[in-house]
Amino acid sequence: MSNLVIGIEGLVGSGKTSICRELIKQIPNSVLFNAGELYRAVVYLMLQKGALLSNLKKTGKKLEIRQMIDVLKIEIKIENQETVVYSNRSKIIGG
Repeated sequence: MSNLVIGIEGLVGSGKTSICRELIKQIPNSVLFNAGELYRAVVYLMLQKGALLSNLKKTGKKLEIRQMIDVLKIEIKIENQETVVYSNRSKIIGG
């Protein structure tokens, strides 16, 4: 069986996550990957460690999400079929 990816967009509070939670009950071996949680975790950690952002800017290169994830030691795991974001082995968001 090939992989199926379903993307859902919508306004905040419109029920996207609720729909996805119902879908993962119906689709075997499915996972809810909530990209918004990854971005919220990056923003939260950057606010907590603001100096890191200044140090990255001094390189003169564009800041990319992958670079921020590496610097902030972010790990994305799937627990109970949903995205969970960790930093330095501490749960930041999700699950």
